[in-house]
Amino acid sequence: FRSPEPPGRLVGDIGATFVELSWLASPSTDVAFYRVYRAIDTAARTMAIETSGPVLRIHDPNMTRGPRSYDVVAVDTAGNESVPGAAIKLIRSEER
Repeated sequence: FRSPEPPGRLVGDIGATFVELSWLASPSTDVAFYRVYRAIDTAARTMAIETSGPVLRIHDPNMTRGPRSYDVVAVDTAGNESVPGAAIKLIRSEER
């Protein structure tokens, strides 16, 4: 049994009502979907979003203020998670 390879190059952009995240596909051929993990401020990292299928872009509607970090793992057809791809940190500026 082998875990899938992690996805690559996670990028994020904070919009007015959501955070858009996209990443490069895992090179593994048996990826079923991806899990996006989020940590806001000093809170623990939690699973935020599971994609429906091997899609490479999601919107996170959670707009809680404060610094946040995201990472993405690939999940194969047997349910095995990859190690996380490189995490990114985003800071939502305060409303004016």
